[in-house]
Amino acid sequence: MGAMAMTKTIPGSDQLLSAFTSGDGTLIMSALMDIEAAPPNQGLAQLLNSVIPKITDTVLSFQARKTLKILALKLQGRLPVLNLETLQKLLQQPDRFEDIALAVSTLSPGDAVMAPEILRQANWQDLPSPILPTICAFMKQFGSIADAPPLIELCRHPDPTVLTTALKALEVVDPTNIQSLVTPLLSNPNPTIRAQAIQALYRSDKA
Repeated sequence: MGAMAMTKTIPGSDQLLSAFTSGDGTLIMSALMDIEAAPPNQGLAQLLNSVIPKITDTVLSFQARKTLKILALKLQGRLPVLNLETLQKLLQQPDRFEDIALAVSTLSPGDAVMAPEILRQANWQDLPSPILPTICAFMKQFGSIADAPPLIELCRHPDPTVLTTALKALEVVDPTNIQSLVTPLLSNPNPTIRAQAIQALYRSDKA
């Protein structure tokens, strides 16, 4: 079954397919997070599997494959709940960044609140670019003001998906830095980065 045919049978799939084919990293990341948060669905797995070959961006492709793996493990009833000890061991092997991404995404709630300190000690911002949006999203949910420095650093990252996910996380953990960071981004040649900067500045002005 093709991607277009699937959209007739999966609730909300029209919006997902539109996001995946938009080429907009922000929309694609949002769609992936929606899929990870939703109950597992075989149709969603098929839809995601069909669009992954069309995602040519290295960072976004990695993120899509990570989401597909999580979805497949959920459907099989084999999604692991990893602990801090496992995460610490994986962080000592940065070449295993696919396993690190899965570990960060499947930590138990109790371990997740303690994981930012472990990630900071490992200088997570120096990991390969494909994994960085996963950790930025994690920091948005579980990070604190102590996590602002690496996020500020990543707000200058050359990859637009890394930069925009870092900016979104920084808005939560340290909104006081937003205005000074987004002003240079308003003239960025990448339209996605400009749009995110404008939205961040607007939210900052309203706060």
